[in-house]
Amino acid sequence: MYPSRKEISPTGGLDLDEQCALNNFYGLDGDAALKMFERDSDYLHIYFADLVHMGPVAFEYYAAVLERYLLGLSMGDFIDEAQEAVDYLLIRFHGPACDSAAMNSLVAAVERRKSGI
Repeated sequence: MYPSRKEISPTGGLDLDEQCALNNFYGLDGDAALKMFERDSDYLHIYFADLVHMGPVAFEYYAAVLERYLLGLSMGDFIDEAQEAVDYLLIRFHGPACDSAAMNSLVAAVERRKSGI
């Protein structure tokens, strides 16, 4: 089951950034979101912004999908995309310390992959 409209947009679409997230993500399960990342990799920065503005339940769900996407990239693509994703998403948490299990997992996975573990 994928996140509800309210989980993606806690304001019910009153926030314009949440509206963009709804347009791009509502109705997508994990596999469909993964395919969207793969198909539209030129738009990843837009999807990163969507994640930043989602409610916490939707963020946890789709950040885990983003981790799957990033870990599936070739090393050259991974280094560029993963660092951009982590840097952008940390904006949501105002720095590296956060209480998001998905974000902490993403950061740890990126660091492990970059170090070759």
